[in-house]
Amino acid sequence: MPTTKPKPASPFGPNILPAQSTTSHWQRSTAGNAFATCGMNDALPADADVVIIGSGLSGESRRTFQSTDNRRGDRPQPAVLSQPPGLGGHPRSPRGVLWRLGKERRALSPGRLPRLHLFRPAARPRASQEDPRVGGNHIEQVGFGSGGEAVADVRVAAFVDKHNIECELVLRPTMDVCLTDSFEEYETKAFGQAKAGGIDLSGVKHLSKDVTAKECQAPDAVAGWQWSASSVNPLKLAYGVYRACYALGGFGLYAYAPVTEVVPNATSSHPWTVVTPRGSVNAAKVVHATNAYSKLLLPELDGLVQPFRAGAVKLAPAPNRAFKPLQPTMSLRRELHHFYSVAPQPDGGIVLSCSRTWTGQSPDEYQDLFDNMDDSYAPLVQAMDTVTQVAKALPSAQYGPSRAGGVESNWSGIIGFTPDAVPFVGPLPDKPGQYVIAGFNGHGMARIFHTAPCLADVMVGGMDKWDPTVPTAFIITTERLEKLRAMDTDSVVKSSEEAKLGQVNERAKL
Repeated sequence: MPTTKPKPASPFGPNILPAQSTTSHWQRSTAGNAFATCGMNDALPADADVVIIGSGLSGESRRTFQSTDNRRGDRPQPAVLSQPPGLGGHPRSPRGVLWRLGKERRALSPGRLPRLHLFRPAARPRASQEDPRVGGNHIEQVGFGSGGEAVADVRVAAFVDKHNIECELVLRPTMDVCLTDSFEEYETKAFGQAKAGGIDLSGVKHLSKDVTAKECQAPDAVAGWQWSASSVNPLKLAYGVYRACYALGGFGLYAYAPVTEVVPNATSSHPWTVVTPRGSVNAAKVVHATNAYSKLLLPELDGLVQPFRAGAVKLAPAPNRAFKPLQPTMSLRRELHHFYSVAPQPDGGIVLSCSRTWTGQSPDEYQDLFDNMDDSYAPLVQAMDTVTQVAKALPSAQYGPSRAGGVESNWSGIIGFTPDAVPFVGPLPDKPGQYVIAGFNGHGMARIFHTAPCLADVMVGGMDKWDPTVPTAFIITTERLEKLRAMDTDSVVKSSEEAKLGQVNERAKL
């Protein structure tokens, strides 16, 4: 049950993880839920079959799929250790959107379509063609070709239906709305290159200027690209996963138990000791599901899962009551990394994700977004830029940068980027019994319900049980880590288009 006991400060120090964080719309929508402080005053178990570090969806859905599939035999008894507020990164997710493409309903994140040209084998090779677990043909490996990341939203819908979870799941289209001629040209070229590379984009529609303007109520739209999708409240979904876990029995969630280190243990049955300020837990297996925070416990991922502070804004229903509530989720795009995501909400309002570049942005403001785990503040200038530009794109809504203009709140959240734009999943090299699922590049909602059950299978049956529909490029291997460290990772995470802030702002013509 909720408690008023003082919440302990982060053992990593306020300069790394502040004691407080900004409050997201998702947290406000679930205020008072007992899971936020579950296990806060309980003694930690001395031993556990599995310790999951991080209480986000990647850890919880992994546990649920491992326990509910009757093919897997004996159920492990897991303990989940976390340091709220937020129960992992998902409540601070700016959109909470799932995507699917083509006949197999492939999961596709906003922003992924205009980057498809980057995934041609000749453009961005990934290690050798001989060993599919190192890299190979990236078109096939990242899942845009046959067998890739096809099932995340299908599993979410099935899970929600099976467990009767109220999480605002809505099937709806999503759109890339091109607001500049240059970006429409870029997207058209990317689409052509992706098709030439063998990617099935049969589920993507190209919309004319007039159709896009009408569909999105964006009169300045140049064109649009539309495909099937769904949206969800990620924290309500997470709480539904927790309830399913508790219904299975043998599950423990311990809030405010931040892990400071994982060290070897002499006991062969529980070879790892997970250390927290509240005590230690001996574990047979350990899952690192802390995403952007991975490097705090896994130095081998320092620089390979880079924290990035993203921003979001919640707007009330449009001040102009004649404005028709939006139906599709959308990405209002001026440049590759200059865009604003729009997610309609049940109350008639919208949640916006902020652009990482904006007019007048200084180099220091830009650099401050990267390698930053401090979500205790949300830059007002970033939020107001977002509201201003969305108001300009949707003028009939009559939004403005104030409460009178519909602004309810803004917040920040930390996401994790990887140099090759795909997550790390699988057994940690040289640490038998430890596993990782992290580095979702802001697209975890579109991938977790696909990758987490895959990891659960691997933990039970070894790598021979790797789900063949999950790209093997996701596997964390020594070879992959070495190759990524040899890359100029900074230039991958921070594109040259973003680095040239002056040119970005000039091109935006705001």
